[in-house]
Amino acid sequence: MKTIKLLAIFMLLSTSAYTDWVGDMKDKLEKELEPVVGDIGAAISGGLYENASSLGFPGIEAKAEISICGISDDNDLITEDYIPIPWIAVRISLPKNIALFARGFSYAIGDSDENLKLLGGGIKYSVIKEKNVPPTPNVSLILAYNKLSTTDVSVKTISFGCAAGKKLPFISPYIGISYEMTTSEIKTSAKTLNPSKNSLRLGGGLEFKPLPFLFINGGVNYINSNLGLDIGLGLRFSI
Repeated sequence: MKTIKLLAIFMLLSTSAYTDWVGDMKDKLEKELEPVVGDIGAAISGGLYENASSLGFPGIEAKAEISICGISDDNDLITEDYIPIPWIAVRISLPKNIALFARGFSYAIGDSDENLKLLGGGIKYSVIKEKNVPPTPNVSLILAYNKLSTTDVSVKTISFGCAAGKKLPFISPYIGISYEMTTSEIKTSAKTLNPSKNSLRLGGGLEFKPLPFLFINGGVNYINSNLGLDIGLGLRFSI
């Protein structure tokens, strides 16, 4: 758990300088905010693929991760090259190849007294469990909800996805596809804006297991014509 806490500190430092755009959103028109909301939604809904296999029952996983998403060309509000989103996540297994997961994080916005809050969760169902003969992969369906919020800004995503992968002794490759619906509520002095955007994500990556309970995963994905990156470190106990 100490390793996960250290990674969480690194994630906090890497994101604290990238939140000036949160307050600036209230000064834009709804049409101007559509690509901004789309990029934020793409960032907060990252990191869902990882290992496509079932945890086994009983099983539990704790993980620290960061999802990084590139910025669209028509996003003129966020001047950085990417949006980094940190998470601390927990996943537990249930009978019938079902797993539930929850994740969250919170950190201060610049020099203000306001915090940016991240909250997410969902369900993962293993449709196909891998077999060595024939060489069948793991296939899982994922339904997830994620939210980024401050006092006046709220961005929410609902993701429907499918992931496939193969569990090997020290490394497990995986691929995934998901359809993501992003909505928002941005309160200004005059009215409330509700820009939205739907996106299709394609991605894949690798999971490494250097030690029996420790795993490291890294993946690349493509969404809204931008590349994204997911990096995670965690502990998994399962049968």
